[in-house]
Amino acid sequence: MMEWTDTHFRYLARLLSKRTLLYTEMVTTGAILHGDRDRFLAYNEEEHPLALQLGGSNPDELARCAVLAAEYGYDEINLNVGCPSDRVQNNMIGACLMEHPSLVKDCLMAMRAVTSVPVTIKHRIGIDHLDSEAYLQDFVGQVAESGATTFIVHARIAILKGLSPKENREVPPLKYAWVYRLKEHFPDLTIIINGGITELSDCQTHLQHVDGVMLGRAAYHNPYLLAEVDRDIFGEAHTDIPTRRAIAEAYGHYIERRHAEGVPVWAMARHALNLFHAQPGGRAYRRHLSENGIKKDTRPSVFFDALAHIASAPPQNPRGAPKRAFPNPKRGAPRRPQVPFLPGFFGPAPQPGGPRGRLGRLGGFGPPGPHPPFSGGSGGLGAVLPSVAIIFQLRCICGCRKRDEHEPQPRDSSQNENRLAKVFLQGFHVRVSTYSC
Repeated sequence: MMEWTDTHFRYLARLLSKRTLLYTEMVTTGAILHGDRDRFLAYNEEEHPLALQLGGSNPDELARCAVLAAEYGYDEINLNVGCPSDRVQNNMIGACLMEHPSLVKDCLMAMRAVTSVPVTIKHRIGIDHLDSEAYLQDFVGQVAESGATTFIVHARIAILKGLSPKENREVPPLKYAWVYRLKEHFPDLTIIINGGITELSDCQTHLQHVDGVMLGRAAYHNPYLLAEVDRDIFGEAHTDIPTRRAIAEAYGHYIERRHAEGVPVWAMARHALNLFHAQPGGRAYRRHLSENGIKKDTRPSVFFDALAHIASAPPQNPRGAPKRAFPNPKRGAPRRPQVPFLPGFFGPAPQPGGPRGRLGRLGGFGPPGPHPPFSGGSGGLGAVLPSVAIIFQLRCICGCRKRDEHEPQPRDSSQNENRLAKVFLQGFHVRVSTYSC
């Protein structure tokens, strides 16, 4: 979540949910101790409750950062032992620390010794060859000796040799049952599950087995998901769910205020690109914001101009209503059914003089005339799939010249029965059926 969950996105998230515990992006100890501290540690007071996530493996440096975190007023300090990036592995940061549980324990003990702020840990269920449930329980057992009681567990292993960070979020299978049994094995620990969770209904299912749920990219790609958290997860039935428009306008005023302090508009507006995810006018809103918001001289008014696309969007079709229940205005007639694409079945040939399909405009059907069975014209029959044009061509594998598809040919069972139909799709061909030569 680096460069995603910065102070501006967290402000937007807080507008959506008052109860959710927010986490910073991972900040390394070196960046805090030797860089611009305010850049990495400053935040808006509205962001509370807020946790600082640290990356490091030196107990002394982590302790110094914990003191600074307490001075800045963070509500929690979290040690990241789950990041699979090779850039941090070289500095003994992230998931590679799962191979060194005693070092992780020392790091947590050093931080807890210098601050009263709760110290927690986020980790994977294993790495590379250390991918057994027994090792996971042993790791947690050793680390818990530090006095830490909250463990945030990403329910995938991290494959540090061979997979990229993105692949490590998708390729290793999710093993939620391991995390459930971890809670059963350590009933006194607070176990929070993470990984592949995209819906609040999934959160409610997990909460039947563990103490908490962490959302990552799902909340960023669809931030309005957080709007129902206070009511559905925390049980605040009296809480009114804010509209997307109200959230956007409040965030727009935040952009105006921070822009007056010198913050570029795009640094803030980019986090709201997905606020109108799957909503009428959402695409035009994102396009206007991404095309105009990135300019150096952008003013906050660009954000409100983008909102105008939402206000002018046509109402959304009722659920279940057909998207097109009227004739195609380009042709003056209803759209003809698309040809089904099934191996060994090419559908009927287009009628001479009749309406031509989408592929017909590309010349896929050939001139009208008598056609042999399944041929569909000299160019072969065209089938239309979503946004893909597929052309079928008939050719004999025995090496004879391509025959004229417009002249009926007698079938001769004594000759080669290996007539082929090939599908040409973006340079690839696939054998789909056989015909007589």
